[in-house]
Amino acid sequence: MKIVVRAPNWLGDIVMSIPFFEQLIKLSIVNRFEVFVIIKPEFREVLELINSSKILNFVSYSKKVGILKFRRQNNELLKADLYFTLTPSFSSAMMGKILKAKKRVGFKSEFRSFLLSDVFKKPLNIHRSNEYLFLLNQIFTRPREEFKLPSFTITKSNHTKNLQSYIVINANSEATSRKLPNYKWVEIFSKIQNKKVILTGVNKDSDYINELVNQLNTNCAQNENEFINLTGKTDLKELISILKHAALVISNDSGPAHLANLLSTPLVVFFGAGDENNTAPKLNLNQTHIINQKVSCSPCLKNSCPIGTLDCLNKIDVMKIWDKMV
Repeated sequence: MKIVVRAPNWLGDIVMSIPFFEQLIKLSIVNRFEVFVIIKPEFREVLELINSSKILNFVSYSKKVGILKFRRQNNELLKADLYFTLTPSFSSAMMGKILKAKKRVGFKSEFRSFLLSDVFKKPLNIHRSNEYLFLLNQIFTRPREEFKLPSFTITKSNHTKNLQSYIVINANSEATSRKLPNYKWVEIFSKIQNKKVILTGVNKDSDYINELVNQLNTNCAQNENEFINLTGKTDLKELISILKHAALVISNDSGPAHLANLLSTPLVVFFGAGDENNTAPKLNLNQTHIINQKVSCSPCLKNSCPIGTLDCLNKIDVMKIWDKMV
C-alpha cells in the first residue's frame, strides 16, 4: 500500500502531528506500507526526529511551486492507495484529487468535501494531536496506545557548546494576541539573577527582538544577566539543539514552545487568545507549565485583540508564576 500524507503547514501543528506519524510508522513497519510525507522543507527536521527507521519519505512542497507543477515533478506520488490531509485547506484536498489518490481522507472544511472520498466532521473538545489520530483511527482498526514521548539524543549547537547553563526566551508569535508585552518580559527577568539568556527568532523578528534586548539590558543590568541574541542566526536544526539543552524555555504560544515540550525541556508558556484545550503543548505535561489568565473573553482565537486591551496577557501576575520559572 502506498500512503501519502499532506503534513500541517505550521511548526506547532507539525509537532502536534507526531503521535499520528508515530502510529503510522508502526503500522507501516508491520504492514510494509510505503509512506510519503508532503511537507514544507523548513519543517522536515522535526519529523526526522522520529524517523530513525526511515519509513517516512519526505517530499518538499511550497505554494510557490503550484500543485500542477508539483504533480509533474513527483510521479511517485500518483495513484496512492490512501491520501491523508492534515491541513484544513481547500488546496490540500485538491492536491489529493490531482494526485489521483484512490482514497482521500480529511476533515470537513472550506467547502472541500466533494474532493475527499472519506470526509469527517472534526470532533469537538479534543486536543489537536488527537484530532489527527482520529483520522488515522477511522481508516485503520488498531489497539489504542497511549502516546509515549520519544527520547532524543541531540548534539549541542555551535552557538551553545561552551555554555553550561542557559535560559531561552521565545518572545515571538505569529499573532499579536499571543505575544506577551515587552514590559512583562522585563518584569520576569528583573527577578532572575546572573543567567545567560538566549533570545531566538527568525529574520523578520529582528527589529522587535532587538528592541526587547535593549529593554532587558537597560532594566535588568543590575541582575548581571547576559543576553545572547540569536534572532535570524539559526536554522531549525540548530534551534532544536538549543531548545533541547536549555535549562528552561520561556515562551509565548508558538511553534518553538511545542518543540521544547516535545524535547522534554522545562517550559513555561503563556497563553493568550489561543485555546489551551486544543493547541497547548501537551505531549509532555511533566515539564510544562501553561500560564493562562483565562479572562472572560478568552480564548477568542483572534490574531489581534478584538477589544484592544489584551487582558489575557496583560493581567498575568509574574510573582504567581515565579516558582515555575526557577
